Amino acid sequence: MRTRSGRALALVAATVVASCSGAPSHEEQEEAKALLRSAVDAIDRERRTGFAVRLRIRLVPRESRAEGGTMRADVRGRYEAGGRLALSGRWNIFGREFDGRLMHDPQLGTFAYDTRSLQWYGDRTRAAERPEEGVRQFVADVLLNGHPATLDDRRRFGDPLDRLVKRVIELYGERIVELSLEDGDSVDGASTVVVRLEPKPDEVVKIVRRRGTSGPEIEDALEKLVGELEPEIVLGKEDRLPREVRMAAVLEDAGLPDLTPLERVELDVTLRLFDWGEEFDLSPPFRFRPLYELSAFAPD
Repeated sequence: MRTRSGRALALVAATVVASCSGAPSHEEQEEAKALLRSAVDAIDRERRTGFAVRLRIRLVPRESRAEGGTMRADVRGRYEAGGRLALSGRWNIFGREFDGRLMHDPQLGTFAYDTRSLQWYGDRTRAAERPEEGVRQFVADVLLNGHPATLDDRRRFGDPLDRLVKRVIELYGERIVELSLEDGDSVDGASTVVVRLEPKPDEVVKIVRRRGTSGPEIEDALEKLVGELEPEIVLGKEDRLPREVRMAAVLEDAGLPDLTPLERVELDVTLRLFDWGEEFDLSPPFRFRPLYELSAFAPD
């Protein structure tokens, strides 16, 4: 009886300490994981979504600030599970610039309209596999292969993507990433809840170390980067569908071995999701120039 009372007292004390320190309770983190699993089911159910992406990454070298660069993207479009995609906007990423429209269908090919040349470009090569297959392989090979995954998790390679992602949520949530919840603003008339993810740098380093990547410089740089990242996922309270994913970070004195030392890295990315489930049409052009002639898609 004393033992049970002692355990109960210890549990109450731990809960009080957690609430006073601002740390999310175990119950809150379990609720957050349940919400994320529900979101996976909701995405699998709807299969189509509209999206808008705004990305900005600024790199400032330590030696010469004038040689720094900024990668940007501002695009809007629609996506359907299986790889159908239509978007418009502009980006400048790793020197590849694009301003126009892009469409892709695994059965039809890839086509792009460039607003500068006023030309259509295209490639009727059919996709070898669905994009989801690449994601599923990444989840199985990287996230469910080794710590904190078990041998049983490694045998799940043939499972559907939604089941694998749910297992990752169960494994990584609370142990690798601290989860917390708060009410969000109304989005398109829907009430929302915000799931905040705060990675635990030491646990992330353990994962990388046990995957075979070693070296104190790499681990220190990774720990510093992870410590600055705090993604947020905005979900609809009723339908559990994602409405927004946000992440922003400023990393001072950044750098990795064998790369240019960076004095500062600024990251700001927002993904908005809307019009879930709505169908859309793709109409490839009849005439077009080869896609490789467009610099944004030219082979390296």
